[in-house]
Amino acid sequence: MAQLSTLGHTSIMKILPFVLLFAITGCSRPENPATQVSREIQQWIPVGTPLVAAQKILEQHQYVFSIDSYANQQEMNGSVAGSKKDSSFDYWHTGVFRNGKTEAVTNICILSCRRIITGDQHGDYHVTLRSINGQIEGPVTVVEVVR
Repeated sequence: MAQLSTLGHTSIMKILPFVLLFAITGCSRPENPATQVSREIQQWIPVGTPLVAAQKILEQHQYVFSIDSYANQQEMNGSVAGSKKDSSFDYWHTGVFRNGKTEAVTNICILSCRRIITGDQHGDYHVTLRSINGQIEGPVTVVEVVR
Protein backbone atom coordinates (compact mmCIF):
# COMPACT_ATOMS: atom_id res chain seq x y z
CA MET A 1 0.00 0.00 0.00
CA ALA A 2 2.88 2.37 0.78
CA GLN A 3 4.32 1.72 -2.69
CA LEU A 4 1.11 2.81 -4.42
CA SER A 5 0.94 6.14 -2.65
CA THR A 6 4.64 6.78 -3.37
CA LEU A 7 4.18 5.98 -7.06
CA GLY A 8 1.14 8.24 -7.28
CA HIS A 9 3.02 11.04 -5.57
CA THR A 10 5.98 10.66 -7.96
CA SER A 11 3.71 10.79 -11.02
CA ILE A 12 2.03 13.93 -9.78
CA MET A 13 5.39 15.56 -9.08
CA LYS A 14 6.51 14.83 -12.65
CA ILE A 15 3.37 16.34 -14.15
CA LEU A 16 3.11 19.34 -11.79
CA PRO A 17 5.70 21.55 -13.57
CA PHE A 18 3.85 21.14 -16.88
CA VAL A 19 0.52 21.94 -15.25
CA LEU A 20 1.99 25.07 -13.65
CA LEU A 21 3.60 26.18 -16.92
CA PHE A 22 0.32 25.72 -18.77
CA ALA A 23 -1.57 27.63 -16.07
CA ILE A 24 0.84 30.56 -16.18
CA THR A 25 1.08 30.87 -19.96
CA GLY A 26 -2.39 29.70 -20.87
CA CYS A 27 -4.23 31.90 -18.40
CA SER A 28 -2.32 35.11 -18.92
CA ARG A 29 -4.13 37.75 -20.94
CA PRO A 30 -2.39 39.96 -23.45
CA GLU A 31 -1.88 43.53 -22.27
CA ASN A 32 -4.55 46.03 -23.19
CA PRO A 33 -3.20 48.14 -26.12
CA ALA A 34 -4.13 51.41 -24.39
CA THR A 35 -2.22 50.30 -21.28
CA GLN A 36 0.79 49.50 -23.45
CA VAL A 37 0.65 52.96 -25.09
CA SER A 38 0.38 54.58 -21.65
CA ARG A 39 3.43 52.67 -20.40
CA GLU A 40 5.44 53.70 -23.49
CA ILE A 41 4.60 57.37 -23.04
CA GLN A 42 5.49 57.27 -19.34
CA GLN A 43 8.87 55.80 -20.29
CA TRP A 44 9.48 58.47 -22.93
CA ILE A 45 8.12 61.33 -20.81
CA PRO A 46 8.55 60.74 -17.07
CA VAL A 47 7.03 63.08 -14.48
CA GLY A 48 9.10 66.26 -14.27
CA THR A 49 9.95 66.41 -17.98
CA PRO A 50 9.85 70.02 -19.23
CA LEU A 51 6.83 70.77 -21.44
CA VAL A 52 9.00 71.78 -24.43
CA ALA A 53 10.93 68.49 -24.26
CA ALA A 54 7.67 66.52 -24.00
CA GLN A 55 6.39 68.24 -27.15
CA LYS A 56 9.53 67.27 -29.08
CA ILE A 57 9.34 63.67 -27.88
CA LEU A 58 5.70 63.39 -28.93
CA GLU A 59 6.52 64.82 -32.36
CA GLN A 60 9.35 62.29 -32.77
CA HIS A 61 6.81 59.51 -32.15
CA GLN A 62 4.37 60.89 -34.75
CA TYR A 63 1.83 62.30 -32.29
CA VAL A 64 -0.22 65.29 -33.35
CA PHE A 65 -1.23 67.42 -30.39
CA SER A 66 -2.83 70.59 -29.20
CA ILE A 67 -2.13 72.45 -25.98
CA ASP A 68 -4.65 74.30 -23.86
CA SER A 69 -2.94 76.62 -21.39
CA TYR A 70 -4.53 78.13 -18.29
CA ALA A 71 -3.07 80.83 -16.07
CA ASN A 72 -5.74 80.47 -13.37
CA GLN A 73 -8.75 78.43 -12.34
CA GLN A 74 -11.22 80.94 -13.81
CA GLU A 75 -9.76 80.42 -17.30
CA MET A 76 -10.01 76.68 -16.82
CA ASN A 77 -13.63 76.83 -15.57
CA GLY A 78 -14.97 77.97 -18.95
CA SER A 79 -13.01 75.40 -20.96
CA VAL A 80 -13.57 71.83 -22.05
CA ALA A 81 -11.07 70.75 -19.39
CA GLY A 82 -13.08 72.71 -16.85
CA SER A 83 -16.28 70.96 -17.83
CA LYS A 84 -14.67 67.62 -16.99
CA LYS A 85 -13.70 68.79 -13.47
CA ASP A 86 -10.62 66.60 -13.47
CA SER A 87 -7.98 66.49 -10.77
CA SER A 88 -6.17 69.49 -12.32
CA PHE A 89 -8.51 71.77 -10.38
CA ASP A 90 -7.12 70.57 -7.08
CA TYR A 91 -3.67 71.93 -7.95
CA TRP A 92 -4.93 75.54 -8.01
CA HIS A 93 -5.75 75.22 -4.30
CA THR A 94 -3.14 72.77 -3.03
CA GLY A 95 -0.13 73.60 -5.19
CA VAL A 96 2.24 70.97 -6.51
CA PHE A 97 4.81 69.17 -4.37
CA ARG A 98 8.29 69.17 -5.96
CA ASN A 99 11.80 68.95 -4.60
CA GLY A 100 10.57 68.61 -1.04
CA LYS A 101 8.37 71.71 -1.03
CA THR A 102 5.00 72.91 -2.26
CA GLU A 103 4.97 75.31 -5.23
CA ALA A 104 2.07 77.61 -6.06
CA VAL A 105 0.54 76.76 -9.43
CA THR A 106 0.93 79.51 -12.00
CA ASN A 107 0.07 77.56 -15.14
CA ILE A 108 -1.60 74.30 -16.14
CA CYS A 109 -1.37 72.99 -19.69
CA ILE A 110 -3.40 70.09 -21.01
CA LEU A 111 -1.76 68.30 -23.93
CA SER A 112 -4.29 66.45 -26.06
CA CYS A 113 -2.46 64.09 -28.38
CA ARG A 114 -3.50 61.68 -31.07
CA ARG A 115 -1.62 59.04 -33.02
CA ILE A 116 -2.93 56.56 -35.50
CA ILE A 117 -0.79 53.44 -35.51
CA THR A 118 -0.42 51.53 -38.75
CA GLY A 119 1.45 48.39 -39.73
CA ASP A 120 1.48 45.41 -37.40
CA GLN A 121 -0.12 47.41 -34.59
CA HIS A 122 -3.42 49.03 -35.53
CA GLY A 123 -5.09 51.60 -33.37
CA ASP A 124 -6.15 55.17 -32.95
CA TYR A 125 -5.27 56.59 -29.52
CA HIS A 126 -6.17 59.81 -27.75
CA VAL A 127 -3.62 60.69 -25.06
CA THR A 128 -3.90 63.40 -22.42
CA LEU A 129 -0.93 64.70 -20.45
CA ARG A 130 -0.87 67.49 -17.89
CA SER A 131 1.87 70.06 -17.39
CA ILE A 132 1.99 72.12 -14.22
CA ASN A 133 4.31 75.14 -14.11
CA GLY A 134 6.05 73.89 -17.25
CA GLN A 135 6.71 70.29 -16.15
CA ILE A 136 4.79 67.12 -16.95
CA GLU A 137 2.79 65.84 -14.00
CA GLY A 138 1.01 62.45 -13.89
CA PRO A 139 -1.11 60.60 -14.72
CA VAL A 140 -1.15 59.91 -18.47
CA THR A 141 -4.61 59.11 -19.81
CA VAL A 142 -4.88 56.91 -22.93
CA VAL A 143 -8.13 56.05 -24.65
CA GLU A 144 -8.40 53.89 -27.75
CA VAL A 145 -10.71 55.58 -30.27
CA VAL A 146 -13.14 53.06 -31.72
CA ARG A 147 -14.30 53.76 -35.22
